[in-house]
Amino acid sequence: MDSSSLAKLESEQTKRYQSFDQSHVFKHLQTLNPTDKEKFLTQLSSIPVEKLKTFLSHAESNQQHGDISPFSGEVGCSSSPELAESSRVIGLNAIAKNEVCAVLLAGGQGTPLGF
Repeated sequence: MDSSSLAKLESEQTKRYQSFDQSHVFKHLQTLNPTDKEKFLTQLSSIPVEKLKTFLSHAESNQQHGDISPFSGEVGCSSSPELAESSRVIGLNAIAKNEVCAVLLAGGQGTPLGF
């Protein structure tokens, strides 16, 4: 993609995301080289940001409010194939029933927490 086409794509996506209060996704755009910038902007163009408020309001309206408490079960890993498979089945069933909450630990936080 030539530089003028890339600039046009950047302008279009910046305006599009700003109109939905999502301009924070461009915070580090200028640190990308032209190839990575083109890939990033192309990915952004495929995201239906226009539907974000609808997605959020739908999720909020389907929320069941209840007590939230920390996980109190045992944390650990298993190399048992049987346990891994039964855990997978239990997890898929919980997902199907909308009973799942996921927490992603990144940046080295797993080690202090025992993972």
